[in-house]
Amino acid sequence: MQLYFIRHGQSVNNAGWGDPNYKDNHDPALTEIGVQQAQITANYLEQNQQMTKQGIRNEQNRHAFGISFIYSSLMECAVPTASYIPKP
Repeated sequence: MQLYFIRHGQSVNNAGWGDPNYKDNHDPALTEIGVQQAQITANYLEQNQQMTKQGIRNEQNRHAFGISFIYSSLMECAVPTASYIPKP
């Protein structure tokens, strides 16, 4: 079994970092950049999703990811990021 951890795309909290006037949001949504980042990640995973050499040890994902389950927190930045990932 291999586990892959994917961080959410840029959130409004990430975008506001360093701004002394910004107030953190307890459940931040994705920014437009964050949506684009999630889509880019999903496109990459989709292009490399199907296992091409069954039965061969897949060290370093040389033969694709073979994702079978997706788990996500329920945060406003995590759910949309996970929703773009192609379903197994």
